[in-house]
Amino acid sequence: LIKEYLPGVSILFPYRLLKTEDPLPHSWDVTSDTIAAWVAKQTSALFIKATDVDGIFGEEKVIKNILASDFSEHFDSCIDPALPEFLQKNKMECIIINGKFPERVIQAVYGRPVHCTTVKGNI
Repeated sequence: LIKEYLPGVSILFPYRLLKTEDPLPHSWDVTSDTIAAWVAKQTSALFIKATDVDGIFGEEKVIKNILASDFSEHFDSCIDPALPEFLQKNKMECIIINGKFPERVIQAVYGRPVHCTTVKGNI
């Protein structure tokens, strides 16, 4: 399900695995965010969502840390509606980072301080 084409480059084809395992609700609330979280859980990987914003905003500034339980249906954010519940249920965290700055992603991978939001689910 993960095929390596060039040294260090892997491509995941999750369709067959998701169809076989059927781990997530069948809903438009579940999109690539929750699917990526599920893959991270299955592989024990750090879950970083690289997007086009610096993180989740509150009062016009990036929130550094937020609990997944603090999300509500009316909370406007860059993550899919099913992700907070998934993070809580699986005791995971998600680092939301601006992918337009690759150095930030690298810093996050190495556990260094970086401009982002960390969403914590019952950790």
